[in-house]
Amino acid sequence: CTCTPGYFGAGGSRGCVSCARGTYAPVAALSSCLACPRGSFTDLIASSACQLCPAGLFSGEEGTSSCSECPTNNFSQLPGSTTCTRCRPGLLTESSSSTSCTLLCLSTVSRNVTLGV
Repeated sequence: CTCTPGYFGAGGSRGCVSCARGTYAPVAALSSCLACPRGSFTDLIASSACQLCPAGLFSGEEGTSSCSECPTNNFSQLPGSTTCTRCRPGLLTESSSSTSCTLLCLSTVSRNVTLGV
């Protein structure tokens, strides 16, 4: 008897062990679980696959069980990001976990003009 995907070990009388969060076993009969690659994660025990981090989030390390939010004024446009990109000068994000930057709009300051005679 061999271990099914999501589990590793010798199987049979020695038993199978579930893969921990952040690791996976995509096929049967593996001797150990694999770490999720950078840009992906699994928060499940006994996972047979990792998921890509959604846009706006990133994972810069292998073997993670969650993705991190891109900080304010940084973004990740595509799923599976390993880093966030800083907004160019004059652009910003409205919050963390952004997928793009927007143009910085300065509030209009009303001016009182006094006309002399």
